Amino acid sequence: EWSNCHETTVKGSRIYLHVDRWPGTELCVTGIANKVTSVVLVSGEIRLNARQQGDRLFIRSLPLHPIDPVSVVIRLTVDGTPQKTPEWERMRV
Repeated sequence: EWSNCHETTVKGSRIYLHVDRWPGTELCVTGIANKVTSVVLVSGEIRLNARQQGDRLFIRSLPLHPIDPVSVVIRLTVDGTPQKTPEWERMRV
């Protein structure tokens, strides 16, 4: 699998990305149909810089090395109930 995230969970208007392959200082997430309003590194409640372009979210300002060696969680808050694009479904096959 090519994805950096092994699991994604949803609660309300929040999406939790469980990152187990650390990407370095930037991560691109595809398949989110909603507008993303905030991106937070859960451990330490660190707000991250992000730019959304279509269904792609470019998360920047990640630490060079993961805070946890096993898995790090990034929380995305979106407008409304999280919706997937067809791209998301193709990635999960």
